[in-house]
Amino acid sequence: MNDIAEGAPVQKLSARIRSLAPKYLEQRNLEVRSMEDLLMRGDFEQVVFFAHKMNGSATGYGFPELSILAAQLEEAAERKDKQLAQTHTLALLQAMERLRAAL
Repeated sequence: MNDIAEGAPVQKLSARIRSLAPKYLEQRNLEVRSMEDLLMRGDFEQVVFFAHKMNGSATGYGFPELSILAAQLEEAAERKDKQLAQTHTLALLQAMERLRAAL
């Protein structure tokens, strides 16, 4: 079982970040859903943009798994690997769900 499923990273969040986390995760969920649509249309450039932004913001919020997954999505989109990018969007959605449950 990974640390996120066990709730360990959430326990390390400051009270302020912890209070902002649900809205942050909700907004990132919407972005990932948008990236799924962008991938279906083959708009890899926009996926790269959103994944890069998510990579940086997830680090700032203290969610290293989201940051890593977003970086992997960014790389897959840069290579125009639609199947791998779709795999990473699914992994991001699953990781965010585990985080929401742990809050």
